[in-house]
Amino acid sequence: CHLALQSPIRIPPTSEPETDSSIISVRPEDYAKQHPQAADVFSVIEVAASSLLYDRNAKLRVHAAAHINQYVIINLVDHQVEVYYSPVKGESQFKARAIRTGDETVALALGLARKYLKVRAKDLLP
Repeated sequence: CHLALQSPIRIPPTSEPETDSSIISVRPEDYAKQHPQAADVFSVIEVAASSLLYDRNAKLRVHAAAHINQYVIINLVDHQVEVYYSPVKGESQFKARAIRTGDETVALALGLARKYLKVRAKDLLP
């Protein structure tokens, strides 16, 4: 897997939201021809201050509807990391949400085989 920074994701039929970062299965040279598709994405990571409401609502719904398994907001306003996971099939929402702060662990999805990068919330926040 690879970390993509400020890169769009192709979500059919016509959406290409640009994420702050995403963990993807394809190599960077593979998406020189086209942007990664939703199926190539293990986790989307947004850093939010002024965009917090937009990231929590509109962007969250787009990524849930595309069945991206994990959507993470590094919330600079409330100094916390919000982890949304398990998209609900046929709906634009996630089944679960976890809030992490301080020394609590954030598990970033690295693939479909339940591999995770574990990071302390405070290490993701300024």
